[in-house]
Amino acid sequence: MEKQIQIAAKLYECREAARLLLGDSYSVRMAEYGQIVNCVAEGKSLGILEAATEIAKDPALNGYEKIQVLASAVELIEPGA
Repeated sequence: MEKQIQIAAKLYECREAARLLLGDSYSVRMAEYGQIVNCVAEGKSLGILEAATEIAKDPALNGYEKIQVLASAVELIEPGA
């Protein structure tokens, strides 16, 4: 259970970092990445977090892009929270 809490905290940190860095374009970017996460989740029969984690493992993505992918997963699960 403690590990799950730690993971959740990191995901919320990703969302806050993305909000800070993206500013006014946050909503648009989260919608874009959210569509990608949803497509992967549906295509591979994965949950949202599993799909986002799989996408974030892609070595072609830089750290900033990985943060956005994980933040979009949080937004899909808890929009606007």
